[in-house]
Amino acid sequence: MQKHIVSSYDEELSQLKSHLLTMGSIVEGMLKDSHQALLNMDLDLAQSTINLDTSINDMEVEGDKLCMNIFVRRQPAASDLRFIVSVSKILTELERMGDLSAGIAARVVLLDSHPTQDLGIMPILFERTERQLSRALTALAQEDIKLAMTVLKKEHSIDETYRNVKQDMLSYIHRDASLVDCSLILANIAKLLERIGDHATNIAEMVIYFVKAKDVRHIEPKDVADMIKNHSKT
Repeated sequence: MQKHIVSSYDEELSQLKSHLLTMGSIVEGMLKDSHQALLNMDLDLAQSTINLDTSINDMEVEGDKLCMNIFVRRQPAASDLRFIVSVSKILTELERMGDLSAGIAARVVLLDSHPTQDLGIMPILFERTERQLSRALTALAQEDIKLAMTVLKKEHSIDETYRNVKQDMLSYIHRDASLVDCSLILANIAKLLERIGDHATNIAEMVIYFVKAKDVRHIEPKDVADMIKNHSKT
């Protein structure tokens, strides 16, 4: 972000970014905790993850208020306007990821009443999704276009792993009918992880937007790379 003559304006923008990154850190922790809750069938950890969803909702509302106050007080333009618009959208992405992480934890609680089974490659899907979110948040914190591009390029890896998890769950059902409920719950968890991966990609796209002034939504990663090549920061 560029510096301004009025230092209080810089402080407001810094506060907004700090709020966003704090929210992102909490969501990242929720995702990791939901993973550990599943691996260890830790129902207490699952419940604490579910409980955090309310805090994330409150942080989204507070972030929206910070954005609105800057709009009203500063009438931002150019890169500042892009940044605030991006923050507003990223707040929503993070809130949804909080919902999804809490949803995973809620399904861990459901699994406690069903016969358990081998998780197959589910831990790999968790790990890849966690890395995507970490990359997206680091790209946001550092305004790192190269890392944001990596997020876009890695999206297919999560999609492919999700499809493989679904196939594993179907195989379990065909082999043992007693595992139907458990397999369906795990398949649903996999779907929630795939959606979290999508939201991480959306964050990376917004980073590219506010840094490079390029809207890269719905564009293939290779075409995005060509679009922003040699494009100077506005």
